[in-house]
Amino acid sequence: MTQAINQNVNEGFPTHEDIEIRAYEIYLEHGREEGRADDHWLAAESQLMQQRLQGIGIDAKTAEQLVESSVIPRTKTVSVVQKKKS
Repeated sequence: MTQAINQNVNEGFPTHEDIEIRAYEIYLEHGREEGRADDHWLAAESQLMQQRLQGIGIDAKTAEQLVESSVIPRTKTVSVVQKKKS
């Protein structure tokens, strides 16, 4: 099942630009708080992925669990982990 989910999600995976736009919206919503770019990026990515999963018929709770459990690959996780190790 995970493979089927990944295949369907990857077809409509949010683009870098989609995530960037949503992350900027979150930045504005949080009062232009500096130093939280990675948090805003990850929140945007999660929101967009959950929306995509719901768009292919997965209920909201399952979509949230899939995104948060790392079953669905994230674009920024590696760079955040690498940054913390430096």
